Amino acid sequence: MAHDSLTTPTQVVPLGIALGDRTEVTKTINDAAIKAFANLCGDDNPLHVDGTFARNTRFKGRIGQGMLTASLISTTLTRLTRGLFVYVSQDLLFTAPVHLGDTITATAEVVEILDRGKVRFRTLCVNQRGETVLEGFAEMKRLKEVPV
Repeated sequence: MAHDSLTTPTQVVPLGIALGDRTEVTKTINDAAIKAFANLCGDDNPLHVDGTFARNTRFKGRIGQGMLTASLISTTLTRLTRGLFVYVSQDLLFTAPVHLGDTITATAEVVEILDRGKVRFRTLCVNQRGETVLEGFAEMKRLKEVPV
């Protein structure tokens, strides 16, 4: 597979990834993950941690934190870029709740090679029923400090 490069007046910096490169990560959002995430970041909204409260909402039960689901995108991007890139931006559209016990597959795919070492990724999270729960785009930039 051919990999694109960034050309500067003095050097060519290989980006190490190409259009169409993709990876995915799958994780079941269970009670332990929701509680650990709540403890880590403080997002202890009762929708996430209180089953009695959550059952009386339109969700009919506990749901995972949106940013817990989004964190799976970070994992896919790290695996795809092998730690050679740093996050520049991420947009997220939450399209459906992630219920306790849902298995989420996060995917990142290179959709555009930009200038100055930047790369654009399409990001997507789907549940075990094939329903999209989160979608968006991310931008990352190649670390200059990493030898090529």
